[in-house]
Amino acid sequence: EQAKGGLLSFRSLARAQDMNLAAAWARNLHLGRSFARSAQMDAQIRALTLDQVNAALRKYIDPSQLLWGVAGDFKD
Repeated sequence: EQAKGGLLSFRSLARAQDMNLAAAWARNLHLGRSFARSAQMDAQIRALTLDQVNAALRKYIDPSQLLWGVAGDFKD
């Protein structure tokens, strides 16, 4: 629920910023969409269950193919 809330907040904040709003408007015009599509996406995100998210992760993410890296000077 926290992840969904964070993603929805991010999307809402992006739509509240003039530069992002103008870019989204232009993209929507190019694709023949309206902001109703954003509302629909938000509703779909809200409706996601943990099982659905986990199933998607299992389908598209192969843990054996992940590469982890750590960077820094590691000084105290």
